[in-house]
Amino acid sequence: MSYVAGKIAGLKAQLPEPKAPAPAVAAPVAAVPNAPPSGPAAPAMADDLRGQVQALQAANTTLQAKLKEALAAQPATADSRELVKAQEKIESLMKENDLLKSAWRRANPARTPSPRPPGRTRCGRRNWR
Repeated sequence: MSYVAGKIAGLKAQLPEPKAPAPAVAAPVAAVPNAPPSGPAAPAMADDLRGQVQALQAANTTLQAKLKEALAAQPATADSRELVKAQEKIESLMKENDLLKSAWRRANPARTPSPRPPGRTRCGRRNWR
């Protein structure tokens, strides 16, 4: 029996101490979780955070400049009314061009090239196939 009691005592020494059971009513938390740390590490942490803020502000400024440059390089949006006006002008000019061509052909019938008879080349020779 003393042998078993000695073994149990040895095993109890190896086990971690059991925690006390939690009280039924939780005690109010004294420390605020988002409170800044105090002590010698606080100034170093504040300096690190200031450096990060400055680096992020510099990156933000750079990105804003790039965005402004990219937006400036885009062509201006075309107004739909201007596009319709341009299309109407093109159609009007094409009609005028056709009218001028037909008037020129009526005024200069000798200069209008006549169709060649089939089987002849420009110089009048027969086309041997």
